[in-house]
Amino acid sequence: MRNILVITLCAIAGLTAQAEVISLTLGIDVNSPYGISEPWVTIREGLLRLDYVESVANLPDRKSGTGEMRTKNGRVPDVDTLAKALRELGAGATLRGVEVTINGHIIKEGDHFLLKVSKTGETLRLAPLTKRIQRNALEITESERNAFARLVSHSEGGEVRITGPLRAHPDAGALQTLEVRIFELPGRSQNQTNHN
Repeated sequence: MRNILVITLCAIAGLTAQAEVISLTLGIDVNSPYGISEPWVTIREGLLRLDYVESVANLPDRKSGTGEMRTKNGRVPDVDTLAKALRELGAGATLRGVEVTINGHIIKEGDHFLLKVSKTGETLRLAPLTKRIQRNALEITESERNAFARLVSHSEGGEVRITGPLRAHPDAGALQTLEVRIFELPGRSQNQTNHN
């Protein structure tokens, strides 16, 4: 219950929160007939040994096959490095995906829209949502499907909070991609941006 409260408080905090990566949800597949709960202790302890991990939830969400994690100083994790570390734990676990909630500013570079993480200066490429990371997730809604287009039409240069899957580098030296599932602009909700 305590972890749920902490996650909820982080999610509703203002855009000026200390950490720029507000929340991080790991979608994890496991080799266990009992699901994610059985190997979670091994997974959690292994993740806590990584130098960039601040905390990991005591319990996973069994239904969605996910677990919450926080990075030190609100840094954006490298998806490939995280996937490799999870495989090497010996818990029979693989990373299905990572969903993050991040504060930043939208910038346009050529034909691409990027998110510059306010405090850390890290940069992510923005893209439309292709797939959720939660196991047994519902189909992508119309609002989620169009979130990227609505976001870039309303917020170039502006402050924003984006939630969506973080995808690995497609090529060496390329930026990681943040797929926009939902977003908030200061002073207005995503629903308000639908009609402007």
